[in-house]
Amino acid sequence: MIKLIVSDVDGTLVEDGSADINPELFEVILKLREKGIQFAIASGRPWSSVEHTFDPVKKKIFYMHNNIYALYRLYTESSALSTQSKHTG
Repeated sequence: MIKLIVSDVDGTLVEDGSADINPELFEVILKLREKGIQFAIASGRPWSSVEHTFDPVKKKIFYMHNNIYALYRLYTESSALSTQSKHTG
């Protein structure tokens, strides 16, 4: 049983460097959630770019951004559940 779908952004869901995403994707994400399947995006983009691109569903998906340095899921407008990996340089 599938519980989670993770997708890259640039070159997968949008053209490289673009913020234009097919609005039908948001409907698909909502339908997945109705079936109990979570959706996450993984991107090297900074948080502000990722959040803006997925604004219509930003409280319904997980984010792995900045090359997966942080994992977020929004619960309110101003707070996020975050698990940041310790950078061992």
